[in-house]
Amino acid sequence: MALLGLQGNVPTRGPGIASLYWSMSIIAAICVGIRVISLMRKHRSWRGLWWDDYLLLLAAIAFLIVAMLVNREVQFGYGRHTKDVVLAYFGRIGLLMTISNSLVCYITACSKGAVALMVWTVARDITWLKWSLSITIIISFLVFTAAASQPWMRCSPTAKHWNPAIPGECYSLNTYLVTTAIAYAYGAFVDLVLAASPWAIMPYLRVTWREKIGVGIATALGVVASASSATKAALLYTAMDRDFSWDAIEINIATTLEIFIVVVLGCAPAVRLFFRDSRRSSHRRSMAGNGNRAPEGDDRRGRARSTTTMSQPSSMVVGMPEEPRASFLFEGHYTKSGSDDRLVKKDSSLNHFDKKDQV
Repeated sequence: MALLGLQGNVPTRGPGIASLYWSMSIIAAICVGIRVISLMRKHRSWRGLWWDDYLLLLAAIAFLIVAMLVNREVQFGYGRHTKDVVLAYFGRIGLLMTISNSLVCYITACSKGAVALMVWTVARDITWLKWSLSITIIISFLVFTAAASQPWMRCSPTAKHWNPAIPGECYSLNTYLVTTAIAYAYGAFVDLVLAASPWAIMPYLRVTWREKIGVGIATALGVVASASSATKAALLYTAMDRDFSWDAIEINIATTLEIFIVVVLGCAPAVRLFFRDSRRSSHRRSMAGNGNRAPEGDDRRGRARSTTTMSQPSSMVVGMPEEPRASFLFEGHYTKSGSDDRLVKKDSSLNHFDKKDQV
């Protein structure tokens, strides 16, 4: 086992679990940081951020907190065979696991909500898609809030949930695991919806073949995230019959993979544009240092991309940044019929946009 190690003479998977959380959470935080910094640098204030950015920021911070909690759990013996865990540490491990599991539910809801909002802003007048995303995410927040609250309401007193030695009453652990597994199964469904939603917008956009490949890769990763969530649900459902501390590596891999994929996919368009703009800026500085000027044609193409990405939406949402955000997904933009802003199917015979659309 690649993640198998030793603490003293006791076999453990704990260090591997902790390393997994730290690596995934740090990379996710870097991606979110690039997205936020790019928007703030572009707008020179917090005005460039919208709800999806704040949700991703919350998810990234919570992901790092979960990594710290898991690291502490490992120090108490999490990842060993249950029989090898010191009895006095069971309560501490249980409390830390309860907190981290609740945070994971909120991270899952926030990250999925952020991606849905990002697609929602691009969907513009595709009413059925916007309604579908809205309903799906509202239900998602309700489901995961209930899942996060369950361990805190299951027992009386509350501490009995993570420390069975405390006298008190609880409803069935099997009921708790089944309802939590149902929440994760719904998360798998949401991942599939989010993975498929960009393709509902594609017929209304002119996009390059590279962007189509990028959307295809994002869809494939969304399917992987969905499979991870479904796997987590299945493993959690059978957790009572397993050596939970030792076998937790499987659930942890599924958990980190799902969160990591959703957060990174939410940041991928912004990260791509960040590196593209950085590369162009570096090229311009290099040309200026050599006493040359960048080719005019390249400059025109750069301006065309930045000005033709999307026309202003016909109806703005309260709190939405003034500048359209569609360029974070696609560099193409919606086709138009005359001066009407309503979406129409693109005409393959149109090779160029009217100049008035580029203003």
